[in-house]
Amino acid sequence: MKVTIERSDIRGRVTAPPSKSYTIRGLMCAALARGESQIIHPLYADDTEVAVMVL
Repeated sequence: MKVTIERSDIRGRVTAPPSKSYTIRGLMCAALARGESQIIHPLYADDTEVAVMVL
């Protein structure tokens, strides 16, 4: 079986409870996305602040 995966545009909105893990994942997705990304109600913690500085 041969599978081909191609890049495509994705749009949408996800609402999740504040979580360090979700916040960092959102930051990584935003870093990879084109255009503007918005993370609403992120969890502020040392780990998330370090992730922002790294990006």
